[in-house]
Amino acid sequence: MIFLSLAQGSGIPPEGETFTEVRESSEFLYDPGGDCPELRLPGDETLVYRASIELTFVKCSVGTVTQTCKVVPYRSSVLLRDPSGPAEGQNTAVIRLRARGDYSLYSIDSTIETRILPQAWPRILHHVSDEGTEKRSREVMLGLRGDDPMSSYRKDTDKGAPKGTRIWKEPKLRSVPEGTLDLLTAVYHTRKLIRDGLASVSFPLLDKDCLWEMTLLRGERRTMETPAGSFHVVEVSLQPKPYPGESISAKKVQKFEGILGLNGAIHLWVEARTGIPVRIEGDLPVGPITLGIDVVLSDFAGTPARFRPLPEQERK
Repeated sequence: MIFLSLAQGSGIPPEGETFTEVRESSEFLYDPGGDCPELRLPGDETLVYRASIELTFVKCSVGTVTQTCKVVPYRSSVLLRDPSGPAEGQNTAVIRLRARGDYSLYSIDSTIETRILPQAWPRILHHVSDEGTEKRSREVMLGLRGDDPMSSYRKDTDKGAPKGTRIWKEPKLRSVPEGTLDLLTAVYHTRKLIRDGLASVSFPLLDKDCLWEMTLLRGERRTMETPAGSFHVVEVSLQPKPYPGESISAKKVQKFEGILGLNGAIHLWVEARTGIPVRIEGDLPVGPITLGIDVVLSDFAGTPARFRPLPEQERK
């Protein structure tokens, strides 16, 4: 990876200033509620990343990560529909991340999907399915049950299941603050951070059934070379801590598990005009060991017009 000093006259606003940006008609506006800021989700965007690990001064490619965000017509489900919810025809935002790769005898084939539904319960449906070496599923639902913000968390198990199959365990219900987000939707706060020229943004975050106060903190600026081109980028660090009143062990705090199963010190490098992630760094547990992993943008489609590689004259 090549790092250069940020060029002057790059079109990046100084700290504290914002871009005037027209909202695209295909965007999905999501108001989490409470004191949490509104999110703008793209209508049809695809980001493709290459994942690699460092092994004794050698970088080895281990797979790909594809993230999509689409706005599609709402289709109710007999199992998920809120009887007091909307009729057919409103929109749903669908965020999906697919990670595939292998290292040694360990393979990863993971799909993470979040649906934001136009109803009170569940408002957010977050599902994780692992089909690689480790086979497991888990699900988080967030929304209002009556007037109370609640979450439901469940996971599957092979205990008590017919041989070769897995069954769902009973869900765990709990109260959560209004505006609580899942791990996948939370990543879009980087766009709010950059678009509005903020130094930081904080919000409640649910990881499985643990409640965190997540802060995204703006860091230094650089020019970064990627397989998708050169970009001016801003570092965004993730600063999780237990939500006030939440009891989480020191070990869990140290090994906070973020997006893609990464833990430890997780850093995002986002494009300096749009906040779109260009690079993600963190630690990835692989079987009995933990590896440093580097996820770098290689292709994209459907991104805002402001998101584009730098022309040759701006790369130095």
